[in-house]
Amino acid sequence: MSMSHKPFRRKVSKCTGRRWNFLIILLLTAILLLCCGIGLQAVQMDLSEQIYFCVGHDGQTDRISLWEAQGDDGEPSSSYYLFLPSYADLSDVTIETVNHKAVSIGEQTLQSGQKLSGLTEQKTYSLRYGRAAGAFTIIRSADTASVFIDTKDDSLDKLNADKANTAKVNVDVYSAEGNIIYQSDRDYTVKFHGRGNATWQCEKKPYRIVFPDEVDLLDTGASRKWNLLANAYDETQMRNKLAYDFAGQTNMPWEASSGYIDLYVDDIYQGMYQLTEAIEVLETRLNIPEDDILFLTNYENHWDADSIGFYTDGGKCIQLEDSFAPTEEKADLLKEKLNALEEAIARQDASLEDMIDLDSWVDMYLLYEIFLNGEMELNSTYFWWDIAGDGRIHAGPVWDFDLSLGNDNSVWTTVYSDPEKLLYVDEYYSWFPGLLEMDSFREKVISRYESKMRPMLTQLVETGMTELEDSIRSARAMDDIRWEGKLNKVSEDSAAATERMREFLETRIRFLDAYWLGEESGGSAQGDSSAQAGGSVQGDSSTQAGSSVQGDSSTQVGGSVQGDSSTRAGSSVQGDSSTRAGSSVQGDSSTQDGNSLQAGQKDADQDGAGQDDVAQNDSEASAGNGYLKLARIVLRKYGVILGSLGLFGLAGIILVLLDWKRGKKTGK
Repeated sequence: MSMSHKPFRRKVSKCTGRRWNFLIILLLTAILLLCCGIGLQAVQMDLSEQIYFCVGHDGQTDRISLWEAQGDDGEPSSSYYLFLPSYADLSDVTIETVNHKAVSIGEQTLQSGQKLSGLTEQKTYSLRYGRAAGAFTIIRSADTASVFIDTKDDSLDKLNADKANTAKVNVDVYSAEGNIIYQSDRDYTVKFHGRGNATWQCEKKPYRIVFPDEVDLLDTGASRKWNLLANAYDETQMRNKLAYDFAGQTNMPWEASSGYIDLYVDDIYQGMYQLTEAIEVLETRLNIPEDDILFLTNYENHWDADSIGFYTDGGKCIQLEDSFAPTEEKADLLKEKLNALEEAIARQDASLEDMIDLDSWVDMYLLYEIFLNGEMELNSTYFWWDIAGDGRIHAGPVWDFDLSLGNDNSVWTTVYSDPEKLLYVDEYYSWFPGLLEMDSFREKVISRYESKMRPMLTQLVETGMTELEDSIRSARAMDDIRWEGKLNKVSEDSAAATERMREFLETRIRFLDAYWLGEESGGSAQGDSSAQAGGSVQGDSSTQAGSSVQGDSSTQVGGSVQGDSSTRAGSSVQGDSSTRAGSSVQGDSSTQDGNSLQAGQKDADQDGAGQDDVAQNDSEASAGNGYLKLARIVLRKYGVILGSLGLFGLAGIILVLLDWKRGKKTGK
């Protein structure tokens, strides 16, 4: 009888299997918990959200966050800056931390709530807070007003996502000395939103502030609407200011006043902005009757959804100014008027003098031609029809000159970067070229240039540009650090860009002198087809500027818009007592030394003299910095995910422990 044998199988205890499962899960959970701790540490490493500085003056206190610079790769660099307004006194600046922990700056250890005594501006220190470390530099503006904006829910990112978004904010405005110019109620009733067209595509956004009541920020009259120009395409940040002030001395009835401010939004320094009056019909702005029509040439893709406009028979894209109650009826009237104007220009009709205000048109043309602004009669060029008065169309105010004076940051680069080029001869234009074929208009242009514009240009180059640059030097240098590598600008520093602009204008003045005033002749030496084409409009080829434009350096002249006592705009923010409305925001610039941050001061922090010895020898801030940087990149991108996984792992181990304990009791 045969016997069957069953194979031997080892019996494995269910309890043993559970233990192995438990050990595996325990190991995985330990790893996940480590990830959770690392993720939480990543939050602590963002010092800009952990350390704040309180700046007090005139009974008020504003909080300012640290700002971390980015490296060449666009990632955080562990280099932190404290950007202070002009009026800040380091001995009165208080440090605060989220967890009330101490902060080590250089050799000092500062407790939360302690003053920044013993520290120096423009000197780099080592910075440690908990396990986080980096470099720390204090920079202060000078001679510049400040605007602090609180969006309540830190909604600037949402605001920047779409120009149509609006935030309700609180706004405080201080002079350079720290005196309160305006302080809103703490009820978030001020509107804050984006504006602009091309500049809106830049990282440094332009904005508009709309107050619930009329306020006067520049000592030029109260209004609800104020613009903050980013000047993101202009390294000098001076072109718009120079042009507006220049226009303020012409026959145009009104020009927007402006001045510079340091902008802080939700405790974070946003850069130097140009605070300007908005173009609007108002008793304190462009004061014209309600029956008149304010309009501009503007590309259709720049219109808002509810804008009203049309194309003339000559192809001009016309938009009725949105803020001046435009209607379809007004648009029809204006279209008929402009079509008649274009016909009169084409016929060289003497009736033109009854249709337009020659003085303002002459000044507008000269301003665009002198500054070589290619947007003349194409985009952002304003006019108004005085229906209730003389019945003529007046030119002005001027707007958008950041791409003028040889600025190489736009589609105009190859067309309008030549200082020896005439603007009006291009095929893009029709109104001004037609007018310049008329003897009466051309004679007014030449006479006005010689008697008025030329002395203004002398002042602009000799003193005006220098005075304006000196007044914003510190604030602009601070802005350069804040936006380094992030703006649509050519790769040169602000001081070099300003000098290039000055040389451009000097060359252009010599060219226009030769062309209009005939100081030297010789069209054959010019070699510029655009200038030759210009002569055909003038009808006298012998007046074409040639090498005479390159004439003796003694003919190089310039002028100042800033220094002229008749200058209107913005000196109240700038602090130039010689210009109009001197002190409501800025006050007397003599109260500031103007030297807290000179051009090129970023390099000064690299020369060794300003470095803190502790920073050089601090292993946490220097040795292994590459690994720390890599860790920071990973943690900032994935810290939250790692932390979440760690928390899920913790929940898992609790469940396994409970299950194991239950199995032990039941013997399974």
